Amino acid sequence: MLLAELTQLLPFYPLAFVAAEQGFQLVALQSIQPKLNLYLSAEGKWRVPYVPSTYRSHPFTLVEKNADEWLLCIDQNSEFVRLNPKTDQATGEENQQGEPLFNPENQLTESTAQVLDFLQQCQANKQLTQQAVDLLAQHHLIVPWPIEQSQNDTKVPVNGVYQIDASALNQLSGEALEQLNQHHALELAYAQLLSKPRLRTFTELAKLHQQEQQIADNAQNLNLDQIFGEEENNLFKF
Repeated sequence: MLLAELTQLLPFYPLAFVAAEQGFQLVALQSIQPKLNLYLSAEGKWRVPYVPSTYRSHPFTLVEKNADEWLLCIDQNSEFVRLNPKTDQATGEENQQGEPLFNPENQLTESTAQVLDFLQQCQANKQLTQQAVDLLAQHHLIVPWPIEQSQNDTKVPVNGVYQIDASALNQLSGEALEQLNQHHALELAYAQLLSKPRLRTFTELAKLHQQEQQIADNAQNLNLDQIFGEEENNLFKF
C-alpha cells in the first residue's frame, strides 16, 4: 500500500504491517484467513468503492533492471492477456476484442502509456512509503498485533501482523516527532491506529462470503443436474 492512497484506504480497510526480507511493509488487510479475500464477492466484484492500487495495475508491473532503469512487464498467464488473436469458429474471422499494447509504429498505445505512467507514480510513492515505514521501525513503534480468529469454537492467534505502539508513540520526544512528520511517517502511524476498527467488519464480511458461497454451490449443483440444457457459460467480469 502507498502513502498516496491512505485517505482512500482508511474508510474501508484495516491497515497493518508485515515483516519481509527488506523490513516491514505496509499492507491493507483483506482477511485474516489464508487465500481468502473478504472484499471480493462470489461474482468477482469489489465490495467497497476503493480498489487498492496494487490490484488496479494488474496484469502490468514494473521490474527493476538496474538502479536507474525499470522494465514494464506483463503477466502472460493472466486471463486479461491475449497473446494471439483467436479465430471465431462460426465466421472464421479473428477476434479483435481488447486493446493492443503497441501501435503500428511500435510505440506504446495511449492506454499502455497511461498504465506505465500510473506504475511510475506508484513506484515513486512506494519509495516514500517504505522510507516512512523504515523510520517507524527505527523508533521501535511497530509491534505485534494480537489478532485472533475463530476456528471450531476456539480462538486461534494470527501471527505475522503488526501495528503501531500507541503508547510508545506518545512518549516520543519532540525532535523524534518532528523527524517522523517530515517524512510522512507520523500521518502513517495515526492512519494505522485509526484504521484498526475496520477489523471488526471482517466478521460480517465472512458471513456474507459464506452465504454467497453457499448460493454459488447450490447453483452449480443445479446446473450439473441439467445435463441436456443449452445454457451459455457466464464468465465472471472483473
